[in-house]
Amino acid sequence: HIPLDERRAFLTNFPIELKAEIDQARAIGCDRFVISNEQCHSRLQKKRQIKNLNNILSPLFDKIDVVMCLRPQVDVIVSRASTAARSKKNVSKDFFVKDHHERKFYDYLWAYEVWSNIFAGHNFHVVPFQRNANMLAYFQNLLGIDPAGFKMPPRQNEALDIRTVAMLNFLRRQYNRAA
Repeated sequence: HIPLDERRAFLTNFPIELKAEIDQARAIGCDRFVISNEQCHSRLQKKRQIKNLNNILSPLFDKIDVVMCLRPQVDVIVSRASTAARSKKNVSKDFFVKDHHERKFYDYLWAYEVWSNIFAGHNFHVVPFQRNANMLAYFQNLLGIDPAGFKMPPRQNEALDIRTVAMLNFLRRQYNRAA
């Protein structure tokens, strides 16, 4: 975890630094800004945190579009299991027990209600997440970007399949027994 004094310093400095960056970009002609962070879903779990984000962004922009990309929960937990396995954690059936994960993490209705209420004065979009050209096309359309010259980047950070996770678990057990 990040020490409290570092978090406070970040929360104090971030709005100032963001405004300076936006002012600099506007000075050279930028009129649209994309702030993308997949961690908002997992890191902003309290209403006050989401309100703080709104309080930081709202004074900086005349128009805000919040896009909530929702990935099927089963894909989310498979991805989390894959990440755990890559982080040298044993992924057993206990990993998938409901109480093992924060309820809000998988409660998309809660997320929708909170985010859309807090950002009520702005445009709010809910989009099913897909790893294909449809996501790129969605954002090109939303932002009014000409798709000519764009191509889908190669896929990265793919989830490990169940056989690979099982093999990693087995190898870790063998290593721990030998150690």
